[in-house]
Amino acid sequence: MGRTNHTAHYRKDTGKKRSDRKITILENSDFEFWESELNLIAEKFTCYEDIVRIAEEINRTDPDEVMLAVVHLAKENKLKNRKGKKR
Repeated sequence: MGRTNHTAHYRKDTGKKRSDRKITILENSDFEFWESELNLIAEKFTCYEDIVRIAEEINRTDPDEVMLAVVHLAKENKLKNRKGKKR
């Protein structure tokens, strides 16, 4: 499982110490992208290109990284509206 953080954490609502532990997820993923890669992802995704194909094109072994890049681009309003029907 993910890396754990052993420092004390307190609940915001009660101020009491939490009894569970924090776990870092997706720690083996690479979330750094070149700007040109993000531009390509945005273009391909807008044209309904498959996430797996996009990952292959930019030499990523994990398509989840590309999917999360799409989420990032959407939150930054950097995706154009997808028009027309899916090919």
